[in-house]
Amino acid sequence: MNLVEQNQNSFEQPVHVALTDVSQMNGLNLIDYIKSCMAQFGNIFTLSIFGGPKITLVQESDLFSDVVAKNKMNINPELVEVRSQFEIDNVFCDEQQIAQMNRDFVLALKGQKLAITKARYDERLNFECQKFAERYLNTQNYCEVELAELQLNTMIKASLYSLFGKPLASDQAIADYFSFSESLSPTGADCKQAANDASCAKEKLLLRFEQVLAEAQTPLIQSLKIGLFSSPMINQEDKAKVLLYFLWGSLSNILPSMQSFYRTLVQHPSYANEIRTTPSFDILPLIKEVLRLRGNKPIYRLVESDIKIQGTDGKKFVVPKGHWLGFISQIHHQDEKNFSEPNKFDPSRFCKAFGHTKSNKHPSLFVYGVGNSKCPGSAFANHIMASTAVYWLKHFDAKLCGSHQAEAMRMFDSVLGDKQSLLLKKRA
Repeated sequence: MNLVEQNQNSFEQPVHVALTDVSQMNGLNLIDYIKSCMAQFGNIFTLSIFGGPKITLVQESDLFSDVVAKNKMNINPELVEVRSQFEIDNVFCDEQQIAQMNRDFVLALKGQKLAITKARYDERLNFECQKFAERYLNTQNYCEVELAELQLNTMIKASLYSLFGKPLASDQAIADYFSFSESLSPTGADCKQAANDASCAKEKLLLRFEQVLAEAQTPLIQSLKIGLFSSPMINQEDKAKVLLYFLWGSLSNILPSMQSFYRTLVQHPSYANEIRTTPSFDILPLIKEVLRLRGNKPIYRLVESDIKIQGTDGKKFVVPKGHWLGFISQIHHQDEKNFSEPNKFDPSRFCKAFGHTKSNKHPSLFVYGVGNSKCPGSAFANHIMASTAVYWLKHFDAKLCGSHQAEAMRMFDSVLGDKQSLLLKKRA
């Protein structure tokens, strides 16, 4: 740990904590280790993990949001997806182009185009759920089903169909690619073969994405025929990589949360009954609460020029160009100063009629990022979760397996979430 370096203008460089060996954590998990650093150094310090880049953590939500909004920053796919070797690698990665394509994607999922995409999702999801129930389930007996398998055959297929069209939704490479992502860190002899399998699946998917761009069957892809997605300066393979990167980023956030949402509905049948019997029931507070507990991807932004910030304790810091600014959303979401009884599932904290937080402000969530690089599909992602809950409840009855274990609360999830199952049967 380096000493604080004071410069002549009373701005400091944050303390640098270099985590080089797991023994430094003294048996703590990463989140608790970061909390211990906050207790020692305050809410602003620089962290590097096992030789990785220097990330200046700013664990003050308003300050982080303000700094990101007011300063030019970019998002880097390689760092954002550092949690898994299975993520997109070597996106052509001109940062400004990525940011612009992100904005193009936002515009392509607005207004009537978003409404059509949502309708396409609902129609296809209903079809896929019915097909899954007829193929694997019956109305008499419960059958154990891995939630990852249920997701692959229903919500993933439906989301691909609605966004990119039928050819991609029916491609086997989708199942291969997302099934492979269940394991975060294969070891030994399996590692090389697993990496080869992932590479092959990714290449097949990229070819499919190139086909999707050329055929432009959906409102989303038709809308992307403007801006950089139509530029001859960027080849089709790189455009396909960006689409896969956007898809991966969105699904890696909501798939683990959707598993948790479904288990929550099984454990709280009153919510399930409300959804089944009341078409106007507002599901959004439930979704927000699940995302608060499970949607905990860290947020990183690349600093393009020196940034001066001041913490609530009055200390002033300089974050140099080339460093990263980071925010650990899980720490914010589990802080009782922001959310009373933070480990309790309580959707009412997001209902306007209730005020269960200790803060006077409406509780803020950091699950879709902030600033110019905020997730372009957050509205559609919320719709996916709400619609999936409705159609799963329509087609399936479910109960917990006898071997059910509590979900692990951690900063990083595999894309398909915990490897857990539910007992399902076809709903009569």
